[in-house]
Amino acid sequence: MRKVFLLLGTVGAIGNFSLIVWEAFSMASTQGGAIVASFQKGFITAFALLGPMLATYLVREVRWPTWGRVALAVPCFAVVFFAMAFNAKQSLDAMMKTTDATIAERAKAKDAATRVRDELKRLQALPPLAVPPATAEAVRGADEALKAAMRIRIAECGEENERQGHRKCADSQRDERAAREALATVTANKTATDEAAKVAARKEVLEAQLRQSPSVLSADPAAAVWDKLFGIDPELGRTWQGIAGVVLIEILIALALFAFEALRREPDTPPIAVVIEPTPVRAAPIAAAPVAAIEATTPAAPFSIIAFAGRELECAKRAKLEFDEFYQAYSAAAAAAGARALSPCEAIEPTQRLCAECDIRILSVGPNKYLVGVRLKDAARKQRTSDTA
Repeated sequence: MRKVFLLLGTVGAIGNFSLIVWEAFSMASTQGGAIVASFQKGFITAFALLGPMLATYLVREVRWPTWGRVALAVPCFAVVFFAMAFNAKQSLDAMMKTTDATIAERAKAKDAATRVRDELKRLQALPPLAVPPATAEAVRGADEALKAAMRIRIAECGEENERQGHRKCADSQRDERAAREALATVTANKTATDEAAKVAARKEVLEAQLRQSPSVLSADPAAAVWDKLFGIDPELGRTWQGIAGVVLIEILIALALFAFEALRREPDTPPIAVVIEPTPVRAAPIAAAPVAAIEATTPAAPFSIIAFAGRELECAKRAKLEFDEFYQAYSAAAAAAGARALSPCEAIEPTQRLCAECDIRILSVGPNKYLVGVRLKDAARKQRTSDTA
């Protein structure tokens, strides 16, 4: 489980660190400024993300009394909290910059699509072509007919119509006017036909643009949701959503790394050496009494488990001594000395006092109890002998 927390925290920390460094590089105007800003912001980010784990490790490993550890924890976690708050501000700036660019691109695409739809709607509202379509060939034919009518009119009426009384002059003039009107009509029809063709071509272009343009219903969907559900200003809703997201990510990363350190069971540094000074016991003077009476009324003195620990225990990095093994060695030593051994229940209280005075950590793994950081000298000697052999 610790590896899972470490993986989650590491992935989140790398992502957050990369975002902050990218934002620092993109905002700086010079390469030197980008390096300085990246170092400063990156260092604060690293400390903010690793701070809870480092502070937990420091407070736990310092061999101070409880009140001393509390006094150390308060400033450590206060500094970590301010670093996390500053890093959250950095992350929010970087995220808002990224989202602003995305929103601007979406808004640009939406505006462009809106303009295309409006123009297409205007073109579709135009009336269809109401005149017969005309081509360039029809215009040239009408122009040739007018020129022929003009030649006939000149031949019948003269260049300046000086032969108005000629019988065929009036007919040629009427034919010329009809040819002029026909040319004007065909030219107008050709112009209308060309405009209709331009409109049709523009419609095809606009429809192709709409088919190829991205489908953007809203430039900022998150802001639109805030507006629709709660009637909150879209910009304000987006800002608060960004703040909440950044704070949540920062807390999750810090908690993952904190859990990795908090769930560690074995210390990374060796415990303090066990130094036991057995206190000499002075027997109080007693009145003379028959030996048989003393043996009958006075129980045998128990074998001291604290004195045994002082003689037979030694410090060893990452060592663990099971309490049952320790008690069996103690019982064997008591039997060899011909003394009475404490019962397992009686041995618990002096063992706990020994661990408290010598700063030996007691580790519980299921029903088993272990003394962390110490081992039996006899077991160590046997181990060295076997290694030598």
